[in-house]
Amino acid sequence: MNKPAAAASAVLFMLFMMNAGPAQDASKAPVTQAGAAVPEEPDLDEKRQAIVKYGIESELLDLFGDLRTEKNGRFNEDTRALFIASRSVKLRTAVLELWKVLSWSGGESTTLDVVRGRDNQDPALVAACLRYLAEIRSKQALEFAKVLLDENDKTILPQLFILLGRAGGGAEEDILLTWMGKDTGNPAFKESAIKALGEIKSGKAVDALVKIVDDSAQAQTDRLAAVDALGKIGDAKAVTSLVKASTGDNASVQAAAIEALGSFQGAEAEAAILDALRSSFPRTRIAACKAVATRKLTRAEPNLEYKAKNDPDKAVKTEALRALSLLGGREAFAFIAGIMNDRKLDSPSRSLALGLLARKDPMASMEAMSTLLSAEAKTPDRYLFKILAKEVANARDAPGIAPLARILMADKEYEIRIGGLEWARLTSAPDIRADVARLAESDSEVAVRKRAASVLKGFQ
Repeated sequence: MNKPAAAASAVLFMLFMMNAGPAQDASKAPVTQAGAAVPEEPDLDEKRQAIVKYGIESELLDLFGDLRTEKNGRFNEDTRALFIASRSVKLRTAVLELWKVLSWSGGESTTLDVVRGRDNQDPALVAACLRYLAEIRSKQALEFAKVLLDENDKTILPQLFILLGRAGGGAEEDILLTWMGKDTGNPAFKESAIKALGEIKSGKAVDALVKIVDDSAQAQTDRLAAVDALGKIGDAKAVTSLVKASTGDNASVQAAAIEALGSFQGAEAEAAILDALRSSFPRTRIAACKAVATRKLTRAEPNLEYKAKNDPDKAVKTEALRALSLLGGREAFAFIAGIMNDRKLDSPSRSLALGLLARKDPMASMEAMSTLLSAEAKTPDRYLFKILAKEVANARDAPGIAPLARILMADKEYEIRIGGLEWARLTSAPDIRADVARLAESDSEVAVRKRAASVLKGFQ
């Protein structure tokens, strides 16, 4: 095996074998009636639950990262118990970050208790609780607004503003307008108030926000926050200001203005978005690709196809392909399939194309994806195959690609079969259950049988 292939195999092995546990002699494992060894170890969920209950900080932080990536809420009640019992601000904040990603409202009363007893809590934890309460738009948390404003804590106040924006109404809008205009000496207060006015979609704030965007002497953070807020508010009065900002000399504000223009209808906004595809700043071209997708500007498909093949910046090429997948349609998907099958292109680009088709056009593109995956499995070094297999294994948001997972499950290398099982675990797609059961019963490798048996429990 050559070095690239060996490296890819090693990466896949580490990815697929994570939490699989060590292989063992099949003769020493319990045996079913059919003669197949079954796992003695706890399954993945049991291991994870044990970590939540008894694990050290580093184990917990790693686990929470995995759960955030998977958007896995199976352990919410366990993490709530941990939040209550723990004294570690770092751990409790990590729990809150997980709940935020999941938009889980079950921690509302627990976090309200922290805010209520804030005199005995670290201000950073209180701020994190407010950030979580803002995410779930907690109306109950608004009862603390007046007293927290009076306390004027520099750590807590910015998160309170975001809460007011996401959960508040007219009264909270007026509070935010006042704070946006205050000279507090703390730049974070103004920036947070501006962001919150965008969250609350404040029509009253539009004129003041436009002035901030137009004034190049304003702090860049405030201008960026104002651009974003105007995009969320969606008042057409802001278009001219955003178009002007999209051609200014500040690359960050340019890109933000173009992305915000994706929220507006009309010829002026559309022309600015299309023109931004030619910007000399890659960040602005990326924003233009996103805005084209948001606006569903199908007439820009040729522009995106050109960018996807010829742009000098790799990140722009990637965003152009993503935008094409979001626009959809036969021509766009045919172009992406062409990228996937183009042997002159690098493997990451071809893998990205397969991933986009898997997520956005699985049924119509299945034959092309299956043909490529099967063909690459037969190549001598299997380098591209292993990169494509990793893409399939991680496609938790593509429940319609069971035929691709079956190719992985039938592969000669057991780490690739485990990759197919990983997809099954992440998606619990019903039409793959029988394949998982087959591996649990009769695969030649103990590690695969163990993993399959563990995955199988997730279907029950």
